[in-house]
Amino acid sequence: MEDAIHQNAVDTEMNHDSIEENSDSEEDTIGEEVDFDEITLQKLKENDPAISNLCIQLNCDHNGKCFFSDIDWEKDGDCITGNTHLKCIHILATRRSRLTYILGEQGNKLPTRQQLQDFFSCIHRNCSIKELAINAISISEEFGCSLIEGLQSHPSLERLEIRACVLGNKGCTALGKLLKHSTSKVKEFSLYSCNKLDDEGLGIISDSILGNSRLKSFCLNGNNLKITITLVKLDITYSNVGNKGITALGSLLSNMSTLKTLELECMSKSMNFDESTITPQGWVSFFNSLQDSNLDLVHLSVEDNSIDDEGLQLLVRFVSNMNSLKALWLGRNRRVTPSGWQALSDYLQSPNFALEELHLYENIINDDTVIAFTRALTHNKTLERLTLGGYYDDDIDDEDEDVGELNHLISERSWEAVSTLLCNKTSIMNTYSSNHTLQHLGYYIPDELADCLVPYLKLNKNKDKVEVARQKILHTHFSDDDSSNMQEFLDMELEVIPTAISWMGKPTNVDWRGENVSGLSLMFNLMRRVPDLFDSSTQKKKPSTVKRKSVMRSGQDA
Repeated sequence: MEDAIHQNAVDTEMNHDSIEENSDSEEDTIGEEVDFDEITLQKLKENDPAISNLCIQLNCDHNGKCFFSDIDWEKDGDCITGNTHLKCIHILATRRSRLTYILGEQGNKLPTRQQLQDFFSCIHRNCSIKELAINAISISEEFGCSLIEGLQSHPSLERLEIRACVLGNKGCTALGKLLKHSTSKVKEFSLYSCNKLDDEGLGIISDSILGNSRLKSFCLNGNNLKITITLVKLDITYSNVGNKGITALGSLLSNMSTLKTLELECMSKSMNFDESTITPQGWVSFFNSLQDSNLDLVHLSVEDNSIDDEGLQLLVRFVSNMNSLKALWLGRNRRVTPSGWQALSDYLQSPNFALEELHLYENIINDDTVIAFTRALTHNKTLERLTLGGYYDDDIDDEDEDVGELNHLISERSWEAVSTLLCNKTSIMNTYSSNHTLQHLGYYIPDELADCLVPYLKLNKNKDKVEVARQKILHTHFSDDDSSNMQEFLDMELEVIPTAISWMGKPTNVDWRGENVSGLSLMFNLMRRVPDLFDSSTQKKKPSTVKRKSVMRSGQDA
């Protein structure tokens, strides 16, 4: 589904102008990266098609030679300006050292600002370059920022990668102007391991994306920040953005109506697990910013965070407006109290509820909450996986799951409610109306209850829900020779009896999975009690004063 959505959006984007349409209709072939030297320079001047991926070092190479500085870029720059085969240029300080070079820095064996200005001017005027990567360079001063801003009108640049660079707020502002400019063709933008990217810088870049219909991929991946955004997916793990950063992202997400997958796991811990980065109030602000959004997600994960009762209520209000949400992961949010989890009960009965998976493992959930869930799910026909379980007392500040004692606030009373949800044994009609959809409860089912619950969960995996209901009725009410329930059939109207007999002897589907209970024994008991029903001669059944609706009418949905 995500691939189809992505392709549709790309196809729509291609209609903006003929340049993009032509470039996307042809396969991009970018050859092996080639270092910039005398031989490569000559091939560039000859517009050799073999040179499509060029790596240029701005500082001295391992021999101490500064080939870049030997070029008169104003004179020889046509080798890049007029080149029609160049697809990718990789600019880095040097392969010899990981020291960051400040773009525009003056000094011995460093390029002059005029050389840099002329070089970037060649790139600005080239019409074939689609990808530009800048590595281990500081873009934090006015001069360097001006070179970056000059890319905003580039006629063919579609992919921009900034890797291991130092970005101050000035650098983020320059990149933001580039992305936001009306003539920019950039579709994919990546920041990898960039230092000094703080909440304010992230906010600047996020603001530049708002309303940007051309940008299809936005990737941030660094030491303290790991974010990946594509057309339909945002994946964040162990980020260190803080409350301001998550609020900025909330504003960004509220305008991304195409987003389908949102993963915000472990965002309330830094990579070193020594400080909280997003507080409960930060999550409140985040979910508040999404209340009026047009998001209709398919997958949402906010596991292992500092969400509290107030935050959960806002989250539930946020997802209640969605029609497409299939999976919701809320495990390890232990600041939510048992009363806070009650907010989910109403959502489970929401008209928009379409969840197939709901994961609540290792949370502080008690019997009252579980029983409220089971009541809400009685007639549910979508939820297949509900993960419940205990929590660890001592590991709230320790990520090692093996530390601490596992506590179960869920007692036998809860599991009895779950059993009743799956198969209500109080009457045939109640058994028929039980939940025939839920198939998985996690891995915390007590051993003494497994034999009772697991068969029903396995039975619910079958797609033929009419047969599932029939099997539960046969197993629960007619699995032995006791004919005490036979009166249900004896009290039926005569014209209903043939349907009931057909229901008893109905064979299971050829693709039926698991064991099944045959209705032939029930039919035999009925024949023994009322043999005239099976006699070839017509017999009249005495009128019955009791009229019941048959739950065995063929074709009726469970």
